[in-house]
Amino acid sequence: MFRNRWCRRSIQKLLILCWIAILLPACMKNPNLQEGASSGGVSSGSTPPRATPSVGGVENIGSTCYINTALQLFAAAVRIKGDSVSSESRDVDSIALAEGLDKITREINNGKTVKGDDMRAFYAKLQACRWNTPLCRMGDVSELIQFILCHDVARGLFSNDPLRLSLYSLHGDVSRTMQELLDNFLSDSNNRGPLVLSELLMLDVKRNLTGEKNKTKIKDPLTITIIANEVHTYKLVAFARHLGNNINSGHYVAYVEKDGQWFECSDTEIKCKDINAVIGSAADSNTYLYKPVEL
Repeated sequence: MFRNRWCRRSIQKLLILCWIAILLPACMKNPNLQEGASSGGVSSGSTPPRATPSVGGVENIGSTCYINTALQLFAAAVRIKGDSVSSESRDVDSIALAEGLDKITREINNGKTVKGDDMRAFYAKLQACRWNTPLCRMGDVSELIQFILCHDVARGLFSNDPLRLSLYSLHGDVSRTMQELLDNFLSDSNNRGPLVLSELLMLDVKRNLTGEKNKTKIKDPLTITIIANEVHTYKLVAFARHLGNNINSGHYVAYVEKDGQWFECSDTEIKCKDINAVIGSAADSNTYLYKPVEL
């Protein structure tokens, strides 16, 4: 009898060890099972992970990476009205383009992918407003942004209306800092009218003046200052980068900041980027959008 009881206990212990051997690896792979049950799945003293901000991508419908990049810059840097787009004093084509821009930037900021059908509809609205770049031909991000902001489409669309935009085309020795490039431009009164502070500052660095793309890196692109009675600091919030040797071919990607996190947006592919990667990419980019730090 004693021997039978000993055998049963030995078998029970062996079964328990087998179950432990099976369950332990699964528990180690599942971080939720490692937390104490008394804390509701979160161990005492731990900090819940911060939710990653979402940015939606945009489908490419044929050499439209430059349009996709411009839309990402709009979504990141320009505050679109939350209510319906104003139709006061504008033609029907401008109203349709404004509403299309409003819809797409909302989807991007809500983390949704903008589908090809919506992009084809938006491109048709661009054409109706006399945007002349053919669908399967590479366009210029800066030119498209200027076209929309300076077109009748901009009136009544933005939260601060009229949108105070300063656009400066920088050229010369791009091996300097961004601040030096800007100061050199502003020192020449022929380049601009009276200096006014704006809520959106766009710097377009001309890298193809000689017909060959200039890949020289710009130093310190993250912040710039403008002196108008006092010093005003602007921070980089988005920029467009061209990949390739010829500005008329290759590929455009956008870099945008949202809630302190930077993202690289290449059509529908969205990646988080650390600040060192952002500085490296911004050094040889093309179009930069800055906003005042006090806004």
